[in-house]
Amino acid sequence: MQSIEIQKNYAHRLKYIPTKISKTKEAHKKAIEKFSPEAKKADFELTQIYKNPDLSLTEKRQQVKEILKSLHENIKNEIFNA
Repeated sequence: MQSIEIQKNYAHRLKYIPTKISKTKEAHKKAIEKFSPEAKKADFELTQIYKNPDLSLTEKRQQVKEILKSLHENIKNEIFNA
């Protein structure tokens, strides 16, 4: 069993998760607006992999790795530096 202090800290942090998720989604949306068509396509494919509940974490990593390996360096930079 966790100590009361750890439980309180955990409960306190849980309150901020929805806000952080919302801010992350908004930042992602703004970044996509600036992407080239190729980067938008790659981002869509990567997002679909991460959203797929039928894939294991290992499968997701492998598929993401394959997509990233296939991208031109400037497209990777565009996505990673957004």
